[in-house]
Amino acid sequence: MNDPSDPSELWASGSLDDWKALVSSYDTRIGEHKVSDHERWFRDCLPNLLVTQQGCLSKEQFIRLVEWKLARGKFRPSLRGYAAKQDPKALATASKEAYRILHDEKRGEDAVLNALRVLTGLKGVGPATASAMLAAMDDSIPFMSDEALMVCLGKREYTVKAYQALFSKMRDKQAALLANAGQDDGICIKDMEAALFASSIALSDTRGGEEKKKKKKKKKTDHGSRQKRQRHGDDKS
Repeated sequence: MNDPSDPSELWASGSLDDWKALVSSYDTRIGEHKVSDHERWFRDCLPNLLVTQQGCLSKEQFIRLVEWKLARGKFRPSLRGYAAKQDPKALATASKEAYRILHDEKRGEDAVLNALRVLTGLKGVGPATASAMLAAMDDSIPFMSDEALMVCLGKREYTVKAYQALFSKMRDKQAALLANAGQDDGICIKDMEAALFASSIALSDTRGGEEKKKKKKKKKTDHGSRQKRQRHGDDKS
């Protein structure tokens, strides 16, 4: 399997090469997708900013992170509203504390869940948004995306308990992928989630293309039938 065509197919693959191939072609895959500009900022710029800021997320950065999240999945306008009303001081305090927990405590499930709970204490911030903040702080932490939820749990459930299960399954999958990998070969969990998203875009684009072809074919057929009726005087429109 060199080119998994959807998240479930990729998840079933035990080949590290399959996963890394999608990560390598990530920018090409997302192309002109609505998330592309936000995605590059989230993956390449925000993590470096948070290192410089010691985890302190500004209100402007938080709003853009929420916009990235909304572009990734179902649009929920209320989330943007909550982000715009977020108290900058509360946001700074919570994000710095979450960052401290991740980097001062042993990196494990308990530390991640403790940091997640700190962030979900902010008004309008649920586990999925909190996980996006944590993923920007540490590439060993997955974003709670729809694609990851479906392959790990088989359903979309946005709770701390569901995130705990997702995090555990993602770590187990990473361990399985790295079991036979070379010493210098690897993949971080953040990139694994990105690969799942990339495969979902490829699938949706394919389905979208097929639908367009069907509509175009139907339109052409309808047009031909209309012309035929006109020639025989059957068209009353």
